[in-house]
Amino acid sequence: MTLVMVVDDDQDLAEMLGIVLTGAGIDVDLVSRGDEVMDVFRNNPPDLVLLDVMLPGLDGIEVCKLIRAESNGSNCHAFS
Repeated sequence: MTLVMVVDDDQDLAEMLGIVLTGAGIDVDLVSRGDEVMDVFRNNPPDLVLLDVMLPGLDGIEVCKLIRAESNGSNCHAFS
């Protein structure tokens, strides 16, 4: 099954995305802090990461750089 990691410190928005994705048959991991992303990413690698830019702990740009470094050249796209 497809797994999407939703990274957002806005709990209401993250939960809404989780409800919509789960309703579409997609598994979801919710993460609220940038400095928690890589542990979750390593333990349960997602197929897609929906990543907010402004996060506590570590901003989304830095998280994206870390994901890229560990993903062996996988694409990391930013949408705002």
